[in-house]
Amino acid sequence: MTTEKPYAGKLADERRAERRERLVAAGFDLLGTEGTAGTSVRAVCARAGLSSRYFYESFANIDELLVAVFDDVTTRTLGQSTQVFLDPGATIESAVRAVGETFVVMSRDERAMRIGFIEAWGSEAVMRRRVAYLHGSAQLLSTFACEKSGVPSDRRAGVDVAAFMVVGGLLEAILGWIDGSLDVDGTTLVKHFTPAAVAAIERAIADAKREN
Repeated sequence: MTTEKPYAGKLADERRAERRERLVAAGFDLLGTEGTAGTSVRAVCARAGLSSRYFYESFANIDELLVAVFDDVTTRTLGQSTQVFLDPGATIESAVRAVGETFVVMSRDERAMRIGFIEAWGSEAVMRRRVAYLHGSAQLLSTFACEKSGVPSDRRAGVDVAAFMVVGGLLEAILGWIDGSLDVDGTTLVKHFTPAAVAAIERAIADAKREN
């Protein structure tokens, strides 16, 4: 059995992981400032200070990197909101507010905002990932609401629809806030979004409980 010897104090897997992190960081900076048009393999490698050999060590193509950058942004910024669903004391209102506030926090970083809300339109791979993430968030919210209110799984269709409307509506509201169509600040957006979203979900819960 051969024991791997470290190079510069680090094993091969550690060095590979560090190079991948550098590439993702470079991709984040480029995608968040230059957009998809300015985020090429060559540009990413130049920004990371690595050769293309190391790019293809971690990613099959530029789309894989773009998705990795999007995943990194959502994990670092939006992933925080999922913690509220694990809190036994959380309510539907506190969960909805947490989701709204986390999206607003994300939008305060111009690069993260551009990647999360705008640049997905320039990459089919990133758009598919964003859709999957939003749908997953809606399903998580619906499951949480049903469990909190005692709605059985065979009656949750209406709550599912309400949750998808809430998440989709929040996305459109934030896009409107970003481009100036919605003339409010982030705090005001969440303040008014929360009761409207909660009312939609609670109405769906009430309807589900009245079903025979």
